[in-house]
Amino acid sequence: MRHWLLAARDHFGTPHASRRPLAEHLEAAAQWVLRAQATHGDDGVAHSYDVRAACWLASYPETTGYLIPTLYDYAAHFDRPVYREAARRMALWEMAVQLPDGGVRAGTMAAPAPVPTVFNTGQVLFGLARAARETADPR
Repeated sequence: MRHWLLAARDHFGTPHASRRPLAEHLEAAAQWVLRAQATHGDDGVAHSYDVRAACWLASYPETTGYLIPTLYDYAAHFDRPVYREAARRMALWEMAVQLPDGGVRAGTMAAPAPVPTVFNTGQVLFGLARAARETADPR
């Protein structure tokens, strides 16, 4: 079991009759990530859902980057290849939107002028490193 799965199990404990099983909650969260990825059709993950405006905000490289390892872990633990494929597509999107200097933009894809930021670049590098290990894709 991966570290985040252990932490979730420790937090929720053993399910009992009045609670749904942990796996059901994890699947719902993973499905939400896939919905957030599908919303704009670019394979990035939406920044968030604006309840007042009833819409998804633009794709966000930072969170897409750190969701890549999470989906690879989830896919492996629950034997769900669809999440592995989603993570692979996220990594391809990250490479497509990387700035010419190698950095990753601050903010969402809707930001008017892309400016690189160290933190976001680091989050995306973690995701790309994991995708490279998982896929052996030389890019």
